[in-house]
Amino acid sequence: MNVQLKESSRRIRAEAASWVTRLHGPDRDTEMESGLKRWLAQDAAHARAFELATEVWQETSELPGSLPSAPLAAVREESRRFRRKPWRAVAATLSAVVLGLFAYLHLSATPTYSTGIGEQRTVTLPDGSRVELNTHSEIVVKYNERMRRVILSGGEAYFDVAGNKDRPFVVVAGGREVIALGTVFLVRREVDEVAVTLLEGRVAVAPGSSDTRRGKLTGADVHVLHVGQRLRIGEKSLPVVDTPSLDTVTSWRRGQLVFDDTPLTDAAKEFNRYSEVHVELGSGDLANIRVGGTFRVGDVSSFARAVADAHELEVIDRGRQVLLMRARTTAP
Repeated sequence: MNVQLKESSRRIRAEAASWVTRLHGPDRDTEMESGLKRWLAQDAAHARAFELATEVWQETSELPGSLPSAPLAAVREESRRFRRKPWRAVAATLSAVVLGLFAYLHLSATPTYSTGIGEQRTVTLPDGSRVELNTHSEIVVKYNERMRRVILSGGEAYFDVAGNKDRPFVVVAGGREVIALGTVFLVRREVDEVAVTLLEGRVAVAPGSSDTRRGKLTGADVHVLHVGQRLRIGEKSLPVVDTPSLDTVTSWRRGQLVFDDTPLTDAAKEFNRYSEVHVELGSGDLANIRVGGTFRVGDVSSFARAVADAHELEVIDRGRQVLLMRARTTAP
């Protein structure tokens, strides 16, 4: 990720922390909530950062004992702005500002690893666990003496967990916790769904902040997966367990995308995760065309041409968009 993107990410995370703090402050009203909705609608990255900031806020049980000079200067500036207000208003405002700065510092100090579109990255964590990040993904690492906790704020990651029965390894994604004991698994987080695929060992998937962190792997909402199983949990659908081809779901680690009788609309959506150039369908009747084959990640042109040749379609290159359409016919 380049410097400009990193700076933008830091700014967005700081803004998200500020919004979370204000929502928990004494001045919350409908105007503030409307402002938040507008901010969230401006960019998908805003929603991801806000969700992450909310998770950090809820899970932070200890605040740092001191602030560095720059945040203190911000507090002094805020104090000058409100010095003429009643002391209760000043106290409430400064309290919200300080808590916001604490949240910002917590987010900034917590190790965060991310990838851009089309980028992949391997990270070795302090305990020796290894994480491979797929395209456009981000994790936040929150280790302490009792627990190894990783927040997947977006995207997809492969986890190869170092065994340690005294320190559970937990991945948080979309309100769910994936609890592992010396195991290998994939977690994919999309806007409306979380998918967990077990490759080795054993994992339990449970609602966030559950008793599973204390070893209670029971309850109707807890799913214990066996090797080869995938659990998919949608926001508006019941959990589904299936057994996908592990070669297919892990193909991105080899720089490939594998499709087997896949609807064209799903294949195009998957390809679009890896490139700024998107495959688009010229008409709705193309959505259910079935496609198969192995393709190189990010090679949109080759994919579009292969599909067009197999199904007598036309490819129109529009720069950042590759359009698939029914072939035009000419009058005799």
